[in-house]
Amino acid sequence: MTEKQRKIISIMLMAISVFIFLSLISYKSTDSGTHPEKVQNLLGEVGVSISYTLYNFTIGYPILFLPIILFIFGWLFFKDEISDRFFEISSQISLTGIIISMILALYVEPDFANEVHGMIGLFLISTIKQYLGVFGSVIIIVALSLINLIWAFDPKIFKGDLSFDYDFSWLTNLFEPKETAEVEEEEEEEVELEISQTIRLDEEPQKSKPKKVAPKPKKETPKPKPQVVEEVQVVEEEPKIVEKTVPKSETKSEPKVVEKPKKETPKTSKTETDNLKIEEAFEEQEANFDEAQQHTKEYVFPSVELLDSVEEGKVSLEKREDEIRERAKTLVTCLATFGIKANVVQAHPGPVITLFEVRPGPGVKIQRIMNLENDLAMAMEARGIRMIAPIPGKSAMGIEIPNVDRQMVTLKSVMNTKKFKEKKSNLRIAFGKSISGEAFFTDLAKMPHLLIAGATGTGKSVCMNVILLSILYQSHPDEVKLILIDPKKVEFSNYRPIKGQFLAQVDGVDEAIITKPENAMTALNSAVLEMERRYEILSKCGARNLEDYTNKLANGQVGKKGLPEVKIPYLVVVIDELADLMMTSGKQIEEPIIRLAQMARAVGIHLIIATQRPSVNVITGLIKANFPTRVAFRVASKIDARTIMDAHGGAESLLGMGDMLLLKPDLPKPERLQCAFVSTEEAERAINHISQQGNFPTLTLPSSVSGGVSGDEDGFTITREGRDPLFEEACKLVASAEKVSISFVQRRLKIGFNRAATIWEQLEQNGFVGVAADGKTKISLITLEDLNDLNSDD
Repeated sequence: MTEKQRKIISIMLMAISVFIFLSLISYKSTDSGTHPEKVQNLLGEVGVSISYTLYNFTIGYPILFLPIILFIFGWLFFKDEISDRFFEISSQISLTGIIISMILALYVEPDFANEVHGMIGLFLISTIKQYLGVFGSVIIIVALSLINLIWAFDPKIFKGDLSFDYDFSWLTNLFEPKETAEVEEEEEEEVELEISQTIRLDEEPQKSKPKKVAPKPKKETPKPKPQVVEEVQVVEEEPKIVEKTVPKSETKSEPKVVEKPKKETPKTSKTETDNLKIEEAFEEQEANFDEAQQHTKEYVFPSVELLDSVEEGKVSLEKREDEIRERAKTLVTCLATFGIKANVVQAHPGPVITLFEVRPGPGVKIQRIMNLENDLAMAMEARGIRMIAPIPGKSAMGIEIPNVDRQMVTLKSVMNTKKFKEKKSNLRIAFGKSISGEAFFTDLAKMPHLLIAGATGTGKSVCMNVILLSILYQSHPDEVKLILIDPKKVEFSNYRPIKGQFLAQVDGVDEAIITKPENAMTALNSAVLEMERRYEILSKCGARNLEDYTNKLANGQVGKKGLPEVKIPYLVVVIDELADLMMTSGKQIEEPIIRLAQMARAVGIHLIIATQRPSVNVITGLIKANFPTRVAFRVASKIDARTIMDAHGGAESLLGMGDMLLLKPDLPKPERLQCAFVSTEEAERAINHISQQGNFPTLTLPSSVSGGVSGDEDGFTITREGRDPLFEEACKLVASAEKVSISFVQRRLKIGFNRAATIWEQLEQNGFVGVAADGKTKISLITLEDLNDLNSDD
């Protein structure tokens, strides 16, 4: 309905109500059946018909309420302000009219109906009199009248609160003499009490339930609440107030004990909020990160000025404190409505969320508060809240609530801090800021591997760029090398220009950024061989880890043992989407990952793996066991959250846009961080600067095919060590077919499945079979001509 239609209808309703009212007040019983010229009704014959019908066939004279209600309805409809309260009052007035109609018809014979009581009142009272008699009718009328009065003056009874404790002491007080000053004082107190009760009833209807239990200190309530007990005790400590107001009778002391705690309730909640300790926002000591860089003639580190800086809009401290205190008060009030007494003892404001330390009252179980997560989020009008039960090292639980004004955290603001500038490491990661606003960074060498999970659009890709840029900003190309595996082909494509500086090469793989599943498997197997080669070097020179080897190399101890003085760089393997590789390669990709995760830390090889959905078929038990450090962005379900965060969970309640949880072995519970933001343009500016520095020595990983096949432009050469007697026949079989599989080899050679699988592995190692572009279909990679050339060479 449009506004124009609504206003037209409302005007028509008000006009009709005026017509009905004029016809009713000018009604005369003699007008019915008389000549039109002698009719005295203000609306003529139409008015006579309307008034006669309404008076005689409804409820009689009380029908005068109808045009008044109709006029008010039309006016409210015109202003679009109709509420449930109007219909409640209208129902009360209608019931009053029916009761009056029954009273008027009580002593009238049921032979006819006139305008006094109407037909409805006559029908009701005659029916009641027929079965209950006159006295029964009077009882029914009195009962209806009392119900109507209670409905009008104590509507809470019809809203589920059946505890009726109306104060009737004013009846006895009328007959007792009192001093004038005391009377005036009590009247003022009663007025203030009624105003405060009305305000509480309108603004916080749920608070009425705990406050109504207090007025009966001598009666045992079914579920006494801790707040109520405190209020009664406070009143009992002031006996002078009770003695002054009513010194004569014991019954008068009860209502006076009631009034005082009701007036003191807002004061107690106010003092609780005033005692709240708000921790000041952490202010980092700024420093210029460029001053710590040690440039050389060959290489100039990228400047932080290539990164964007966002001016953060700072809210005034006083306004922020008021907002925090108001939220703390709302939090305590919401818990009180569910019968839970708790105090907010401290608040830790941060750039995105504020952590409230809540101390439950005696006998309150933490699980009761944990079960109210959704109710508290609705009361706080928050997108979502997260609970920490309890906070490690404190006798309180934490409730994290998002801020109204969210501040952006940039990578530049984290790197330009004194702490980040002073601590030297090639693999430091500037993750972002903690919930208190403190810059947070950690060393990848101490993790030693990192597992990242998060749904699409929650900040996972930005976090990967932050990690890579943190390494590129601190490391020389001779110190760190990268292997980037990107099955989606778009996440790491902008890092291709730094191939000559930071990207490692894999023998037999022609991709700078690895995108094909078969090349990813080759690269991981090559990383395993590189790990074994490094362990051999470290064992010969007597070093326990890569850092120890680097120190001995600098001191000349490596050369004294007759070993080549070669600097070994850190190697960081980054996999963007593990789920895609697990779907195409399964255990073949899982085995090298587990080997690297178990053993590669000491030789400076570290893994960073990311996935969108951390399901158990992607992040297997062995992978989880060897990745103690994990980052979780918002995920779709609690099951996924527990898969990545173990029993802690909580990732399903994150806010997105860089809101993350970091789980480390040295932390008892996950730490909540706001990941720094870096745009694609910022990353490209830094990458372009690095790509213009010139090429540096490239780290080439050994081929993962041992004793199998070596490839050149002329063809393949096969080694015969350890091959199955049916290997040559299997080669001819797959060379003559396009689509092949283990079952294909098993059927054609008529052998068992296990032997066919062994031959299939030998075919894969020699490069005769592989995976198609779709990542699923197995195809033959050799023709009969190639096979004949190989046999002729033998």
